[in-house]
This record gives sequence, C-alpha cells and structure tokens, in this order.
Amino acid sequence: MNGFSSLLRFEHLKAKRNFSVWLILLLPWVLSLLNMVYILYDARGHDGLYLNPWLYTVRYLFQLYVFLYPLLMSITSYSLFELEYRHSNFQRLFVLPVSRNCVLGARLVFIWEVVTLSVLGAYAAFWTFSFPLSHFLPQYGFGEYDARGIMAAFFVKLYQGSLVLVYLHYLFSCLFKRFSVVLGIACLGLMFSIVATNWEYVVYSPYYYPYQAYVSLMWERILFMDAGGIAGMLYLLLVFPLLIVIYRKM
Repeated sequence: MNGFSSLLRFEHLKAKRNFSVWLILLLPWVLSLLNMVYILYDARGHDGLYLNPWLYTVRYLFQLYVFLYPLLMSITSYSLFELEYRHSNFQRLFVLPVSRNCVLGARLVFIWEVVTLSVLGAYAAFWTFSFPLSHFLPQYGFGEYDARGIMAAFFVKLYQGSLVLVYLHYLFSCLFKRFSVVLGIACLGLMFSIVATNWEYVVYSPYYYPYQAYVSLMWERILFMDAGGIAGMLYLLLVFPLLIVIYRKM
C-alpha cells in the first residue's frame, strides 16, 4: 500500500509539469467565462427568448465540449506516456520494489482523478457563470425554467463518456508510440460518430456518447444511462484486463 501511495504521489508531482493536465482542468473555466462574455455581448437588442434560456446560452459551449473532450482524452492519456517514451522511464519504474500492477493501478487512479476534476470543474464553471447571466439578463426568464435535471444528466453522461475514452486511449498509447496515431484514432472516431448519427448502431461508439448527451440535453431528456452507457461499461471491462496484460509484457 505504501508503494501504491508513493507512486500516486509521484504521478501528482509529474502532473505539475504536464501541460495537458492543466489544460483539461482549466479549459472548462476559460471557455465558460468566454461563453458568458459572448452571451452578454449577443444579448444586446434582445427583448426576450421563446425557448429555454439555459439551453440557449450554453448551446455553443456544450458543442465545444462534445468535440473537445474526446480529443482532450486522447491528448491527456498519451501525455502520461510521452515522458516515459522520451526518457525510457518504464525500465526505471519496473525495477522499483513494487509490482507492475501497482504501477498501472496508480496511473489509472491518477487518470480517474484528472477526468473527475475536469468534469466537476466544467459543471461548477457552468453554474458559476450562468448565475451572472440570469442576473444581468432578467428578460430571458431564467427563473421560469428548472435546468438542474437536464444539466446534471448532460454532465453525468459527459463524465461517463470521458472515462471510457481516456482509458481506451490510454490503451492505444500503450500500443502505439506515435502521438499522431493516437490523436488520429480520436479524430476519425469522432468524425465517424458525428457523420453516422442516423445509423442505429452508432450508439455503441464510445465517441458518440458525448454527442448523444448533447442531443438529449437539447430535447430536455433526463437520461443518465442508456445503450451507450452500458456499452461504455463493457468497453471498460475489456480495456482493464488488456492493460494488465500489456504492462506485464513491458
């Protein structure tokens, strides 16, 4: 247990110099602030809205989340390998008096921490910058709509999809040493899932899940789990054993 805790602290220390980790943690706050500024600017001359103002004010922000989070998951997962690939640190890690499963476990817990903090930060940023909008734009009628359920459902599904994608791309980072390959897989998967939205089996694509969360939000459907979420759990059950096998062969 002491070895696991030491490895986890080591991951935290390395993260201080990892740009992608800071990017995934801070970007939701920056985007939410810019979105609030844009909505205030766009509101000039608007007397009111004839639709849910919560959805109107986040439509562009959440579309960015749909496209950016799958890409950020691939960048973040690979960045945790890039340092080891560059300096051949795997050999140093695996001579420590801890098992390879312990090394993998510490890395997986750290990834979970980063994704969790990022999505929680995005959720907190949404409410932080939405309340000023409801104050400065009373003509939009924010108080007439209760957005807590649909917003919670969106972020829960974004979180589920992000976890699946970050671990999936961590597996790809184990298999491919070139960042262009890992990022290319993310781009192709995301493009295919968006283009094939009318295909009945696209719901089983892990890259489709964030987009599905956005569609459910726009239709004001509160769905925390569906076929895509169940498929994501199955992907995780497949990824973890494969990671254990790969780490033991490194």
